[in-house]
Amino acid sequence: IRNPRWVSISFGVVICNECAACHRSLVDGTLSHTKSIDDHFEQQEITFLYQTGNDKINQILEENATVPKPKPKSPYGEKEYFIKLKYEFKSFATPAKLAGLKPPDSLSMHIFNAAENKLNQSSRREIKKQGFLNKQGGSVKTWKRRYFVLTDNHLSYFRDPADSVPCGMIQLLFSTACDFPGEDRENAFGIKTPARTYV
Repeated sequence: IRNPRWVSISFGVVICNECAACHRSLVDGTLSHTKSIDDHFEQQEITFLYQTGNDKINQILEENATVPKPKPKSPYGEKEYFIKLKYEFKSFATPAKLAGLKPPDSLSMHIFNAAENKLNQSSRREIKKQGFLNKQGGSVKTWKRRYFVLTDNHLSYFRDPADSVPCGMIQLLFSTACDFPGEDRENAFGIKTPARTYV
């Protein structure tokens, strides 16, 4: 990490200025509690940082990453997109390994739990359109049927309509739609994001 000037107390990682700005936007600023490395840290916060750290958290939250991890000089939009998938939607993590990922003190725990509840409650809010589409895999180019939900700035997809947390999310704020006339499927289209193109 270049110039790590901030710490996420909620996840126990050190982060740069740009990533700290992304963290402060997660679930309207309620999911990741950030502090400058020059601030005062309580003993339980220091202990939590020693127990977690970037390597351990990355092993959990990037275990099944399907999106390339941004480089230090990558555009801000790529970093924001990846951080939302990683920390907010936990799209790359195995659910069983998330059980022990909790912040160190009661105040942060309250913030963490409230943010998680808010995320689950808002995952289907302000729905513009929803329904089944066939999506092509990222690395393995097979077609899978997924339930898509379109909101103002996100296109989320679920394995089942009853799921409360998406298995993936496409950030539309930095994305453009594109045609795929050469595809063997009628009405195929793509969404080009800073990280990859979805079909």
